[in-house]
Amino acid sequence: VAFMNRSSFRVFCAGAAVLTMSLLPSSANAADVPMPDPAFDWSGFYMGVQAGYGFGEDENFDKSRVTGATDHRTTFDVDGLTGGLHAGYNHQSDRIVVGVEIDGELSGINGKTDDWAFGDTIRAEIDAQASVRARIGYAFDNVLLYATGGLALADIDARYTDGAAVDSRSDWKAGLTIGGGVEYAFSEAMSMRAEYRYSDFSTLTGHNANTDGGWNYNDDIHVHAIRVGFSYHF
Repeated sequence: VAFMNRSSFRVFCAGAAVLTMSLLPSSANAADVPMPDPAFDWSGFYMGVQAGYGFGEDENFDKSRVTGATDHRTTFDVDGLTGGLHAGYNHQSDRIVVGVEIDGELSGINGKTDDWAFGDTIRAEIDAQASVRARIGYAFDNVLLYATGGLALADIDARYTDGAAVDSRSDWKAGLTIGGGVEYAFSEAMSMRAEYRYSDFSTLTGHNANTDGGWNYNDDIHVHAIRVGFSYHF
């Protein structure tokens, strides 16, 4: 600027400022800049399949039909594979996801003990199970961490053998289930999940008239289960 006088320098600065402002995007042009896509939305209906492995215990005891006293308590392990279908609905508000889900499964969870009073053999198994549960979770875009809990149902069979004498019974028992999991959506329509649940069913009770007519036998089964599944989102 040595060759400019003060007036010329002021004109030069003003011109530079006008040129700079003209190169910046206007507010109208800024509105045309593409915005990032919205985060994944978990809202809507879905259905899918799942399979898993369950393991737990059968707490078994007998109860006198005359005095009501309990005796001959034993506990044995049960385990096996499960698999079936699930369906549900999610509603997302900001990052909070709430919903309801039902499922139904065939089950191979079973176990037995030969170490029973007087040499009896006891076998118990869950042939089928189902649940109706609430879900609540927190979404990190297409990753959902959730807790779940509600009503659990199980079709429980029990069989008692004492030499040639045999008694058996079967019934649907209700209980509670609670757990949690993580779900990952790899497209708008498909997601996969891994889930843990604990289920405690009410006691299956029956009169074993052939093996021990003076007693009612009781089976209280509780199960830990790990499942993986795939869901289609409508």
